[in-house]
Amino acid sequence: VSRSRNGSQIFEKIDEKIFVAGSYFGSGIGAGTLFGEQIALMANNQQTDEIRVIEERKKPNKLPIKPILDLGVRLRLFYERYIARTEIWFMEKEISKANQALNNGRYDEAILIYRKILKTNNIAEIHYNLGLVLKQINKLDEAEKSILNAITLKPNFIFAHYQMGNTKYKLKKFSESETFYQKAISLKPDFLEAYINLGRAQRELRKFKEAKDSLRIAQKINPDFPEVNVLLGLILFDLGRLSDDFKHRDLDKLNEAKKILLKSVNENPNYAFAHQNLGLVHQELGNLNDAKHCFEKSLKLEPDSFYASQNLNILLNQIKILDKIGINNKKRVFNNSIFFKKFSKLPFITHKKPKTELIE
Repeated sequence: VSRSRNGSQIFEKIDEKIFVAGSYFGSGIGAGTLFGEQIALMANNQQTDEIRVIEERKKPNKLPIKPILDLGVRLRLFYERYIARTEIWFMEKEISKANQALNNGRYDEAILIYRKILKTNNIAEIHYNLGLVLKQINKLDEAEKSILNAITLKPNFIFAHYQMGNTKYKLKKFSESETFYQKAISLKPDFLEAYINLGRAQRELRKFKEAKDSLRIAQKINPDFPEVNVLLGLILFDLGRLSDDFKHRDLDKLNEAKKILLKSVNENPNYAFAHQNLGLVHQELGNLNDAKHCFEKSLKLEPDSFYASQNLNILLNQIKILDKIGINNKKRVFNNSIFFKKFSKLPFITHKKPKTELIE
Protein backbone atom coordinates (compact mmCIF):
# COMPACT_ATOMS: atom_id res chain seq x y z
CA VAL A 1 0.00 0.00 0.00
CA SER A 2 1.51 3.34 -1.02
CA ARG A 3 0.88 6.42 1.11
CA SER A 4 1.60 10.14 1.20
CA ARG A 5 2.11 12.29 4.26
CA ASN A 6 -1.11 14.29 3.88
CA GLY A 7 -3.28 11.45 2.55
CA SER A 8 -3.54 12.79 -1.00
CA GLN A 9 -3.07 10.72 -4.18
CA ILE A 10 -0.36 11.03 -6.84
CA PHE A 11 -1.65 12.04 -10.28
CA GLU A 12 1.09 13.79 -12.22
CA LYS A 13 3.13 14.18 -15.41
CA ILE A 14 6.65 13.89 -14.06
CA ASP A 15 8.57 14.02 -17.36
CA GLU A 16 8.06 13.97 -21.10
CA LYS A 17 5.87 10.99 -21.86
CA ILE A 18 6.05 9.82 -18.22
CA PHE A 19 2.79 9.94 -16.22
CA VAL A 20 2.14 8.43 -12.79
CA ALA A 21 -0.92 7.72 -10.63
CA GLY A 22 -0.90 6.07 -7.24
CA SER A 23 -1.04 6.27 -3.44
CA TYR A 24 -4.64 5.04 -3.02
CA PHE A 25 -4.24 4.12 0.69
CA GLY A 26 -5.67 0.65 0.15
CA SER A 27 -8.96 2.05 -1.19
CA GLY A 28 -9.21 -0.79 -3.69
CA ILE A 29 -9.93 -1.50 -7.34
CA GLY A 30 -12.42 1.36 -7.79
CA ALA A 31 -10.01 4.20 -7.03
CA GLY A 32 -7.13 2.51 -8.85
CA THR A 33 -9.23 1.94 -11.97
CA LEU A 34 -10.51 5.52 -12.01
CA PHE A 35 -7.07 7.09 -11.60
CA GLY A 36 -5.47 4.67 -14.09
CA GLU A 37 -8.11 5.42 -16.71
CA GLN A 38 -7.84 9.18 -16.27
CA ILE A 39 -4.03 9.26 -16.30
CA ALA A 40 -4.14 7.30 -19.60
CA LEU A 41 -6.55 9.88 -21.06
CA MET A 42 -4.32 12.72 -19.86
CA ALA A 43 -1.30 11.03 -21.48
CA ASN A 44 -3.27 11.14 -24.76
CA ASN A 45 -3.88 14.88 -24.35
CA GLN A 46 -7.55 14.39 -23.46
CA GLN A 47 -9.35 16.39 -20.77
CA THR A 48 -12.33 15.17 -18.73
CA ASP A 49 -14.42 16.41 -15.80
CA GLU A 50 -12.85 13.68 -13.68
CA ILE A 51 -9.33 14.95 -14.48
CA ARG A 52 -10.33 18.48 -13.52
CA VAL A 53 -11.73 17.25 -10.16
CA ILE A 54 -8.61 15.16 -9.46
CA GLU A 55 -6.28 18.06 -10.23
CA GLU A 56 -8.13 20.29 -7.74
CA ARG A 57 -7.09 18.02 -4.87
CA LYS A 58 -4.30 18.83 -2.47
CA LYS A 59 -0.90 17.81 -3.79
CA PRO A 60 0.67 14.86 -1.95
CA ASN A 61 3.51 15.45 0.50
CA LYS A 62 6.51 13.18 0.86
CA LEU A 63 6.75 10.94 3.92
CA PRO A 64 9.54 11.67 6.46
CA ILE A 65 12.77 9.74 6.20
CA LYS A 66 12.76 6.17 7.59
CA PRO A 67 13.90 6.58 11.24
CA ILE A 68 11.62 9.56 11.82
CA LEU A 69 8.73 7.82 10.02
CA ASP A 70 9.08 4.69 12.16
CA LEU A 71 9.11 6.73 15.36
CA GLY A 72 6.10 8.74 14.23
CA VAL A 73 4.12 5.59 13.38
CA ARG A 74 4.86 4.08 16.78
CA LEU A 75 3.89 7.27 18.58
CA ARG A 76 0.68 7.53 16.56
CA LEU A 77 -0.29 3.92 17.25
CA PHE A 78 0.45 4.40 20.96
CA TYR A 79 -1.74 7.52 20.98
CA GLU A 80 -4.61 5.73 19.18
CA ARG A 81 -4.45 2.78 21.57
CA TYR A 82 -4.46 5.12 24.57
CA ILE A 83 -7.46 7.04 23.26
CA ALA A 84 -9.31 3.78 22.46
CA ARG A 85 -8.65 2.37 25.94
CA THR A 86 -9.75 5.63 27.52
CA GLU A 87 -13.00 5.69 25.53
CA ILE A 88 -13.75 2.03 26.32
CA TRP A 89 -13.02 2.60 30.03
CA PHE A 90 -15.25 5.68 30.07
CA MET A 91 -18.08 3.87 28.32
CA GLU A 92 -17.88 0.80 30.57
CA LYS A 93 -17.95 3.04 33.61
CA GLU A 94 -20.99 4.95 32.32
CA ILE A 95 -22.84 1.74 31.41
CA SER A 96 -22.16 0.40 34.90
CA LYS A 97 -23.61 3.59 36.38
CA ALA A 98 -26.67 3.27 34.14
CA ASN A 99 -27.21 -0.35 35.21
CA GLN A 100 -26.92 0.63 38.86
CA ALA A 101 -29.47 3.40 38.33
CA LEU A 102 -31.85 0.93 36.66
CA ASN A 103 -31.51 -1.57 39.50
CA ASN A 104 -32.51 1.17 41.93
CA GLY A 105 -35.45 2.32 39.82
CA ARG A 106 -33.82 5.61 38.78
CA TYR A 107 -34.92 5.41 35.16
CA ASP A 108 -34.47 9.11 34.33
CA GLU A 109 -30.85 8.95 35.49
CA ALA A 110 -30.20 5.89 33.33
CA ILE A 111 -31.74 7.64 30.32
CA LEU A 112 -29.46 10.66 30.81
CA ILE A 113 -26.39 8.41 31.01
CA TYR A 114 -27.26 6.51 27.83
CA ARG A 115 -27.87 9.77 25.97
CA LYS A 116 -24.53 11.11 27.22
CA ILE A 117 -22.75 8.03 25.82
CA LEU A 118 -24.54 8.39 22.49
CA LYS A 119 -23.23 11.92 22.01
CA THR A 120 -19.76 10.48 21.36
CA ASN A 121 -20.48 6.81 20.57
CA ASN A 122 -23.24 6.00 18.10
CA ILE A 123 -23.58 2.35 19.12
CA ALA A 124 -26.56 0.11 18.34
CA GLU A 125 -26.56 -1.60 21.74
CA ILE A 126 -26.71 1.73 23.57
CA HIS A 127 -29.68 2.88 21.46
CA TYR A 128 -31.30 -0.50 22.24
CA ASN A 129 -30.73 -0.17 26.00
CA LEU A 130 -32.11 3.35 25.93
CA GLY A 131 -35.17 2.12 24.06
CA LEU A 132 -35.80 -0.61 26.65
CA VAL A 133 -35.68 1.91 29.51
CA LEU A 134 -38.02 4.30 27.68
CA LYS A 135 -40.42 1.41 27.04
CA GLN A 136 -40.21 0.45 30.71
CA ILE A 137 -41.52 3.88 31.74
CA ASN A 138 -44.12 3.83 28.95
CA LYS A 139 -42.50 6.50 26.75
CA LEU A 140 -43.36 4.33 23.79
CA ASP A 141 -42.91 6.85 20.97
CA GLU A 142 -39.38 7.66 22.16
CA ALA A 143 -38.64 3.96 22.71
CA GLU A 144 -39.76 3.26 19.16
CA LYS A 145 -37.26 5.80 17.77
CA SER A 146 -34.37 4.52 19.90
CA ILE A 147 -34.88 0.87 18.99
CA LEU A 148 -35.26 1.83 15.33
CA ASN A 149 -31.87 3.60 15.57
CA ALA A 150 -30.39 0.34 16.85
CA ILE A 151 -31.87 -1.58 13.92
CA THR A 152 -30.61 1.03 11.44
CA LEU A 153 -27.06 0.69 12.79
CA LYS A 154 -27.28 -3.10 13.09
CA PRO A 155 -29.94 -4.49 10.70
CA ASN A 156 -29.62 -8.09 11.95
CA PHE A 157 -29.95 -7.16 15.63
CA ILE A 158 -32.36 -9.97 16.61
CA PHE A 159 -33.53 -8.65 19.96
CA ALA A 160 -33.97 -5.12 18.63
CA HIS A 161 -36.47 -6.47 16.07
CA TYR A 162 -38.19 -8.45 18.84
CA GLN A 163 -38.45 -5.47 21.20
CA MET A 164 -39.60 -3.25 18.33
CA GLY A 165 -42.39 -5.79 17.86
CA ASN A 166 -43.26 -5.48 21.56
CA THR A 167 -43.21 -1.68 21.37
CA LYS A 168 -45.41 -1.61 18.26
CA TYR A 169 -47.81 -4.03 19.97
CA LYS A 170 -48.13 -1.72 22.99
CA LEU A 171 -48.76 1.17 20.60
CA LYS A 172 -51.54 -0.98 19.07
CA LYS A 173 -49.72 -1.02 15.72
CA PHE A 174 -50.40 -4.73 15.40
CA SER A 175 -49.63 -5.11 11.70
CA GLU A 176 -46.18 -3.50 12.15
CA SER A 177 -45.69 -5.56 15.30
CA GLU A 178 -46.34 -8.73 13.30
CA THR A 179 -43.70 -7.72 10.73
CA PHE A 180 -40.97 -7.16 13.36
CA TYR A 181 -41.70 -10.47 15.12
CA GLN A 182 -41.47 -12.25 11.77
CA LYS A 183 -38.10 -10.57 11.10
CA ALA A 184 -36.80 -11.65 14.52
CA ILE A 185 -37.92 -15.22 13.77
CA SER A 186 -36.24 -15.16 10.34
CA LEU A 187 -32.97 -14.31 12.13
CA LYS A 188 -33.54 -16.82 14.95
CA PRO A 189 -35.88 -19.62 13.81
CA ASP A 190 -36.18 -21.15 17.31
CA PHE A 191 -37.14 -17.85 18.98
CA LEU A 192 -39.92 -19.14 21.25
CA GLU A 193 -41.00 -15.81 22.73
CA ALA A 194 -41.20 -14.21 19.29
CA TYR A 195 -43.57 -16.95 18.08
CA ILE A 196 -45.77 -16.48 21.17
CA ASN A 197 -45.99 -12.71 20.80
CA LEU A 198 -46.47 -13.10 17.03
CA GLY A 199 -49.51 -15.23 17.84
CA ARG A 200 -50.80 -12.46 20.11
CA ALA A 201 -50.38 -9.83 17.39
CA GLN A 202 -52.09 -12.05 14.82
CA ARG A 203 -54.98 -12.61 17.22
CA GLU A 204 -55.42 -8.83 17.54
CA LEU A 205 -55.51 -8.69 13.73
CA ARG A 206 -58.13 -11.48 13.81
CA LYS A 207 -55.78 -13.74 11.88
CA PHE A 208 -56.82 -16.65 14.07
CA LYS A 209 -55.57 -19.43 11.78
CA GLU A 210 -52.15 -17.75 11.42
CA ALA A 211 -52.04 -17.24 15.19
CA LYS A 212 -52.80 -20.92 15.72
CA ASP A 213 -49.98 -21.89 13.31
CA SER A 214 -47.51 -19.60 15.13
CA LEU A 215 -48.41 -21.14 18.48
CA ARG A 216 -48.22 -24.69 17.11
CA ILE A 217 -44.59 -23.95 16.16
CA ALA A 218 -43.97 -22.47 19.62
CA GLN A 219 -45.49 -25.62 21.12
CA LYS A 220 -43.02 -27.76 19.13
CA ILE A 221 -40.10 -25.65 20.36
CA ASN A 222 -41.16 -25.99 24.00
CA PRO A 223 -44.30 -28.05 24.68
CA ASP A 224 -44.12 -27.34 28.43
CA PHE A 225 -43.98 -23.54 28.24
CA PRO A 226 -47.17 -22.38 30.09
CA GLU A 227 -47.91 -19.29 27.97
CA VAL A 228 -47.85 -21.35 24.76
CA ASN A 229 -50.59 -23.76 25.79
CA VAL A 230 -52.78 -21.14 27.47
CA LEU A 231 -52.65 -18.82 24.46
CA LEU A 232 -53.14 -21.71 22.04
CA GLY A 233 -56.23 -22.71 24.03
CA LEU A 234 -57.51 -19.15 23.73
CA ILE A 235 -56.95 -19.11 19.95
CA LEU A 236 -58.79 -22.43 19.56
CA PHE A 237 -61.59 -20.91 21.64
CA ASP A 238 -61.69 -17.98 19.18
CA LEU A 239 -61.79 -20.35 16.21
CA GLY A 240 -64.45 -22.47 17.87
CA ARG A 241 -66.84 -19.58 18.40
CA LEU A 242 -66.29 -17.47 15.25
CA SER A 243 -69.97 -17.76 14.28
CA ASP A 244 -72.66 -16.04 16.33
CA ASP A 245 -74.99 -18.95 15.55
CA PHE A 246 -74.82 -21.57 18.32
CA LYS A 247 -75.57 -24.33 15.80
CA HIS A 248 -72.34 -23.62 13.93
CA ARG A 249 -69.84 -23.68 16.78
CA ASP A 250 -66.75 -25.76 16.00
CA LEU A 251 -67.02 -28.21 18.88
CA ASP A 252 -63.81 -30.02 17.89
CA LYS A 253 -61.76 -26.86 18.38
CA LEU A 254 -63.60 -25.94 21.59
CA ASN A 255 -63.00 -29.41 23.04
CA GLU A 256 -59.33 -29.29 21.99
CA ALA A 257 -59.06 -25.90 23.70
CA LYS A 258 -60.66 -27.41 26.82
CA LYS A 259 -58.21 -30.33 26.80
CA ILE A 260 -55.16 -28.03 26.43
CA LEU A 261 -56.33 -25.63 29.14
CA LEU A 262 -57.24 -28.41 31.59
CA LYS A 263 -53.69 -29.71 31.18
CA SER A 264 -52.34 -26.18 31.76
CA VAL A 265 -54.28 -25.59 34.99
CA ASN A 266 -53.28 -29.03 36.29
CA GLU A 267 -49.61 -28.34 35.59
CA ASN A 268 -49.77 -24.67 36.68
CA PRO A 269 -52.59 -24.42 39.27
CA ASN A 270 -51.66 -20.84 40.22
CA TYR A 271 -51.75 -19.47 36.66
CA ALA A 272 -54.80 -17.17 36.76
CA PHE A 273 -54.90 -16.58 32.99
CA ALA A 274 -55.21 -20.33 32.35
CA HIS A 275 -58.20 -20.58 34.71
CA GLN A 276 -59.82 -17.55 33.07
CA ASN A 277 -59.46 -18.98 29.56
CA LEU A 278 -60.71 -22.39 30.67
CA GLY A 279 -63.75 -20.60 32.11
CA LEU A 280 -64.46 -19.04 28.73
CA VAL A 281 -64.33 -22.43 27.03
CA HIS A 282 -66.59 -24.03 29.65
CA GLN A 283 -69.03 -21.13 29.23
CA GLU A 284 -69.02 -21.56 25.46
CA LEU A 285 -69.68 -25.29 25.80
CA GLY A 286 -72.55 -24.63 28.21
CA ASN A 287 -70.79 -25.98 31.30
CA LEU A 288 -71.75 -22.90 33.32
CA ASN A 289 -71.01 -24.19 36.81
CA ASP A 290 -67.53 -25.26 35.69
CA ALA A 291 -67.08 -21.83 34.08
CA LYS A 292 -68.14 -20.15 37.34
CA HIS A 293 -65.60 -22.18 39.29
CA CYS A 294 -62.81 -21.20 36.84
CA PHE A 295 -63.59 -17.47 36.95
CA GLU A 296 -63.74 -17.56 40.76
CA LYS A 297 -60.39 -19.36 40.89
CA SER A 298 -58.86 -16.79 38.52
CA LEU A 299 -60.13 -13.95 40.72
CA LYS A 300 -58.82 -15.66 43.85
CA LEU A 301 -55.37 -15.77 42.28
CA GLU A 302 -55.60 -12.23 40.83
CA PRO A 303 -58.24 -10.23 42.74
CA ASP A 304 -57.72 -7.15 40.56
CA SER A 305 -58.37 -8.95 37.25
CA PHE A 306 -60.92 -6.79 35.43
CA TYR A 307 -61.60 -9.38 32.75
CA ALA A 308 -62.18 -12.32 35.12
CA SER A 309 -64.48 -10.11 37.22
CA GLN A 310 -66.48 -8.97 34.19
CA ASN A 311 -66.76 -12.49 32.80
CA LEU A 312 -67.95 -13.79 36.16
CA ASN A 313 -70.60 -11.05 36.37
CA ILE A 314 -71.79 -11.84 32.84
CA LEU A 315 -71.90 -15.55 33.66
CA LEU A 316 -73.87 -15.04 36.89
CA ASN A 317 -76.36 -12.91 34.97
CA GLN A 318 -76.56 -15.66 32.34
CA ILE A 319 -77.27 -18.32 35.01
CA LYS A 320 -79.88 -16.07 36.64
CA ILE A 321 -81.74 -15.61 33.33
CA LEU A 322 -81.57 -19.34 32.55
CA ASP A 323 -83.01 -20.12 35.98
CA LYS A 324 -85.88 -17.70 35.30
CA ILE A 325 -86.79 -19.38 32.02
CA GLY A 326 -86.73 -22.81 33.59
CA ILE A 327 -83.37 -24.32 32.61
CA ASN A 328 -82.03 -25.49 35.96
CA ASN A 329 -79.88 -28.55 35.15
CA LYS A 330 -76.37 -28.42 36.49
CA LYS A 331 -74.69 -28.83 33.08
CA ARG A 332 -76.27 -26.78 30.33
CA VAL A 333 -75.16 -28.02 26.90
CA PHE A 334 -75.92 -25.94 23.81
CA ASN A 335 -77.18 -28.79 21.62
CA ASN A 336 -80.64 -28.93 23.19
CA SER A 337 -83.33 -27.80 20.72
CA ILE A 338 -85.62 -26.45 23.53
CA PHE A 339 -82.63 -24.49 24.86
CA PHE A 340 -82.00 -22.88 21.45
CA LYS A 341 -85.59 -21.68 21.21
CA LYS A 342 -85.47 -20.12 24.68
CA PHE A 343 -81.93 -18.84 24.49
CA SER A 344 -82.57 -16.98 21.23
CA LYS A 345 -84.84 -14.63 23.21
CA LEU A 346 -82.26 -13.80 25.89
CA PRO A 347 -80.83 -10.27 26.20
CA PHE A 348 -77.23 -9.42 25.27
CA ILE A 349 -74.71 -11.88 26.68
CA THR A 350 -71.06 -11.87 25.61
CA HIS A 351 -67.52 -12.59 26.66
CA LYS A 352 -65.17 -9.82 27.65
CA LYS A 353 -61.99 -9.87 25.60
CA PRO A 354 -59.28 -11.68 27.59
CA LYS A 355 -56.22 -9.57 28.25
CA THR A 356 -52.96 -11.24 27.18
CA GLU A 357 -49.59 -10.04 28.46
CA LEU A 358 -46.55 -9.78 26.19
CA ILE A 359 -43.43 -11.73 27.01
CA GLU A 360 -40.76 -9.07 27.34
